[in-house]
Amino acid sequence: MLGRQGGLVISSNGVLQGVDLERGTVIWSLVVRGNRTASPTALGAAVVVGSSEASGNLLAVRTTDGEPEMRARRTAEGARPTGFGSPLVAAGRVFLVSKSGQLSVLALEGGKLLYDH
Repeated sequence: MLGRQGGLVISSNGVLQGVDLERGTVIWSLVVRGNRTASPTALGAAVVVGSSEASGNLLAVRTTDGEPEMRARRTAEGARPTGFGSPLVAAGRVFLVSKSGQLSVLALEGGKLLYDH
């Protein structure tokens, strides 16, 4: 995923990294517990990545330095969003599907849980 001009943002086994492709070096690195194989989803100058952690399971970070843009803390009971499926961002909402097939929809701004299905 192109995270910035000349850069790449990758997610693998709980680590999200920004890589400078011209130099071949890691610019920043961030541990995202519970994220195993999901790809980050581009969102302007940020990326959104999910996790299966009980809290803080949605994170948006700036592609230039890996600093957080937003963290959503899910408080609803039931299946959690998961780190194996990439988030979908549309119409000001973030859509996540859990391992058990439960759809969770969160507000992009602030990360409030809107509903589960």
